[in-house]
Amino acid sequence: NSFCTLLKNDAAVVPLSNNNSIRSQSLDSPSMESRTEQCLDSVSLRDLKRSKCGEVHALGDDEWRPLATEPSAAEKLSAGDGFFSFCCCGGSDICEDGQEIVRAVINVSQFDDETKENNVPRLEAADLEDYRVIVVKATYALPGVDPSKLTPELLSSIEYHEQCQPGPPKLETDMDLPKNTVRFVKSIVPWVFSITVQLAVSVMTDKAVLDQLAVVDGRRPTHAVLMERTKRDPSKTDSTVKCKSLLLYHRVDGGVVCTNVSVVVNTSIPGPVAKVVNTFGSSGADEVKHTMQHTRQYLLKKIGDTRRREGDPQENDEEEEETPGVVGKVTGAVAGWFGGGPARQKETQRSHEHPREQPQPQPQPQSRGFFGRMMGAFGGTTQPPEQHKDRSPDIAATSGESDTTSTADSASPATLPSQSQQSGSEESTSSGSSKAPTAKESAKAAMASLAGVPNIASAITAGAAQR
Repeated sequence: NSFCTLLKNDAAVVPLSNNNSIRSQSLDSPSMESRTEQCLDSVSLRDLKRSKCGEVHALGDDEWRPLATEPSAAEKLSAGDGFFSFCCCGGSDICEDGQEIVRAVINVSQFDDETKENNVPRLEAADLEDYRVIVVKATYALPGVDPSKLTPELLSSIEYHEQCQPGPPKLETDMDLPKNTVRFVKSIVPWVFSITVQLAVSVMTDKAVLDQLAVVDGRRPTHAVLMERTKRDPSKTDSTVKCKSLLLYHRVDGGVVCTNVSVVVNTSIPGPVAKVVNTFGSSGADEVKHTMQHTRQYLLKKIGDTRRREGDPQENDEEEEETPGVVGKVTGAVAGWFGGGPARQKETQRSHEHPREQPQPQPQPQSRGFFGRMMGAFGGTTQPPEQHKDRSPDIAATSGESDTTSTADSASPATLPSQSQQSGSEESTSSGSSKAPTAKESAKAAMASLAGVPNIASAITAGAAQR
């Protein structure tokens, strides 16, 4: 998933100058592997809730092995935190630790001969000097996950990417793709520049490859999944020479620690992306946090929680809702006025799941005034709001000779957020008293009855999108 932020987070990096003195944490050092082992052996995810999302700690562009170099890494991972590293510079300017990781990852492939089968060159260490290299690495814990269930079929599914990728990206589903392949459009500069990415997903089982990947974290992974870039027409080329993204899983107490490392080699960075340099400094860590939280929730619902025993109570894993801003409060008020909003919809859903005897509506007293006629028209009772399907227009697939395109996004503008941003309409109950209501009471009851009107705001939005 960190692959999706590669070009966008070009801004997060200041290239290393040649006179920088970088002390390499080489895997050849006897303490490197032992420190990684000690860290992972100290991680415990037994009590980490699936909805718990800690902080993502952004590391320097010369810090690539937090499991061995961060003193409190085990404690932070056990608490739900994650780590994020990013680098974008000339191949010769990457620190020694980063170069070791690039060399270990860049030529891993599911193809027997990727040069012939995928039209992708094999790159040696000396070749990297001629390119601009982007490296992204994220490390976080996945509690209760069995790595053997993380298959190529699951990790290439539309559902997985919709649920776990930040954005989410616009997945292309209207074309035939090879098995275990996913294709999506990722916005880099909203409304201006987007890229189309096609990834083939496979599991790495070769012992020599797994031993080689031990360089990434300092320990051989328990399970390794490769996502490598492919194209509909391999004969066509563009500025992206090579792209590899690996998910490495280390089994720990109560789950796994996942490292997602991605390497992209480019002849150049597209102009629209270059313009956003130094403007997205924190977006990488933010997207890793989104991925970390949503991946935990999705996988535990999809493949189950290995920590649960028969008879254990079901964990309430509803996401913690953020405090709405001014726009959210206004939108929530409108949604709550016209249709009850999500808060009222949840109440309606609960009433359907657990039906109970509803009180009979009290007969409305005769009234000759305006409010009496209004009460007669609306009936004085509230009805559950109707559910409206999202009818936003489909996203057109980006086509052309290159999978990297500079075009305005075809998505419609995002609708204003309304979830977890309103308090819901208050329900009014009619009194059993035979006393005739005053005009003020009748007006109040009439306004309460408007909560039964279908969600007009949603209907207007859907109609506009359809047109």
